[in-house]
Amino acid sequence: MEINWADPPAWGALAVSLIALGVSWRGQHRANESARRSADAAEQALAIQREQAVEAAAAAVPAARFAIERGSNYRFFLRNVGNADATGVTVDPTSLPSTADGVPSSAHIASGAAITMIMAGSLAGSRVPSELRLKWDGHADWQHVPIPPT
Repeated sequence: MEINWADPPAWGALAVSLIALGVSWRGQHRANESARRSADAAEQALAIQREQAVEAAAAAVPAARFAIERGSNYRFFLRNVGNADATGVTVDPTSLPSTADGVPSSAHIASGAAITMIMAGSLAGSRVPSELRLKWDGHADWQHVPIPPT
């Protein structure tokens, strides 16, 4: 068989073949990029699911947590905002002003309940602190609980 360089249908077939090769390569490149993006999205979704599972497991464990709320005048509420009762709740006396009253010592505070405390600054220079230190049964170390500013 002899090659005829002047054969127009052969040149047309070659051009169509080259175009098809380019289109095929471009389609494969796009498919690879799409598969990579899909795999990245799946990895991100899995990471989010794992994080949510850890948070859900932590929330399922009963635990007491505390917050201090301001009332009127010099009244403050030490509230258990956790999902479990707390026993042996004690405020570190060194974190209190000398005018403090009604401060818990070995108290029981149910979940959602609060204890009313009175704290005021004095003319002698003591001020209401920016936080109180608490500990309760199950927490041997002092936990810092911020007092909201006025």
